[in-house]
Amino acid sequence: MQAAGALHVKDLTHHYGAVAALSEVNLETKPGEFVTLLGPSGCGKTTLLRIIGGFIRPSSGRVLLHGEDVTAVPPHRRRVNTVFQRSTLFPHLDVFENVAFGLRISKVPEKEVARRVLDALELVRLSGFEKRLSHELSGGQVQRVALARALVGKPPVLLLDEPLSALDLAIRLEMEEELRRLHREVGATFVYVTHDQREALALSDRIAVFNKGRIEQLATPAEIYRHPASPFTARFVGDANVIPVEVAAAGHDGMVLIGEHRVMMPVPSGIARGPAWLVLRPETLRILNAPVSTGLQGIVRDFAYRGSGHAYRVAICGIAEPIKAEIAAEGVTPVAVGSAVTVTWDAASGLVLPKGT
Repeated sequence: MQAAGALHVKDLTHHYGAVAALSEVNLETKPGEFVTLLGPSGCGKTTLLRIIGGFIRPSSGRVLLHGEDVTAVPPHRRRVNTVFQRSTLFPHLDVFENVAFGLRISKVPEKEVARRVLDALELVRLSGFEKRLSHELSGGQVQRVALARALVGKPPVLLLDEPLSALDLAIRLEMEEELRRLHREVGATFVYVTHDQREALALSDRIAVFNKGRIEQLATPAEIYRHPASPFTARFVGDANVIPVEVAAAGHDGMVLIGEHRVMMPVPSGIARGPAWLVLRPETLRILNAPVSTGLQGIVRDFAYRGSGHAYRVAICGIAEPIKAEIAAEGVTPVAVGSAVTVTWDAASGLVLPKGT
C-alpha cells in the first residue's frame, strides 16, 4: 500500500484514433513531491495529466492514487483537483463563493465552509478579496483564486496544467515564488505540466521530460541539466549544442574527432569507438580572438545582446550547425559578426553520449 498522496501511473498507453499520444508511460511520485511533466506541444504531457484527473479513460494501463486503482473512477470521486491553463471563475459569484462552490456541492457545513474558504484565501494571499468579482481581478489574482478553489478541498494530489502560460513575465515570476511557497506549506503532491524548461527547473523536485508520448528522462533538475540522458533532453532543457563526433579513445584521457579536429576529453568507458554525440552547454564555452591549437576554429555568424550575456553562433568547418555560445557581458567587448575565432571549453564540461540515445 502506498502512502497517502502518492501517484502511480503504470504502463499507460493512449491513442487518439491511429495516433499514439502515450506509449507505455510509467511514473511514480513520492507523497508531497513536486513533479513536472515537461515537453513540447503534442508530446503527451497534458493527455497524461487529464488521464490522472479522470477526464480521459486511457486505452490501456492503470492509474493508482494513494494505493487505490482509480483508472475507471470519474473525476469528482478522485481525491485530485486541477488548475487549468486559463482558469474560469463564475462571473456572477464573488471570490468567496467561487472558492466555496465545491464545498457547497459536497454539503460541507456552513461554518466549516467559511473557515476553509478564508484559510484558502489567506494561503494564496488574497485575504480581503472575498467580495470581489472576477472582472475586478488581475490575471495573476484570477489564478490565485483558482489555486484557492483547488486547495480548499485539501486534495492530496494537485494537478496544474500550464497555469502560468497566459501571464506576463513579471507575474509569472511572482506566481512561481507563490507556487513554491504553497507547495511547502500545503504538503500535497503537485503534478505540473509546462513546455517552459526554465519554469520546470525553478519549481520541480523531479522533471519528467516527454518526447513523442514517452518519458525520455525522469530525474532532478540538476541531473537533467548536467547529465542529460539523450540528445533530445540536452537540446530541450538548456538548448545545448549536440554535435556528432567520432570516439577515438575512451576513458579519462579519451579523445573525440569533431570534423577535422581532435579533442582530448574524458569519455565514459562504456562508450565504444565510433559515432557518438558530444553535448556542450552554451554557457560553458569560451570565444577567443586568436587561434588556439586545442580549440575549434570558426567564423562568428550571429550575435545577440541578452543583457547579462552575449549570445553567439559560430560556424565550424565540418559541423553542420553553428555552435551556440553564451559569454558573460560584464567587461567584455563583443566580437563582431564575420570575425575569425576559436571556441574552447574545459574538457570536464563536455558530455559524450552513445550514438543510440
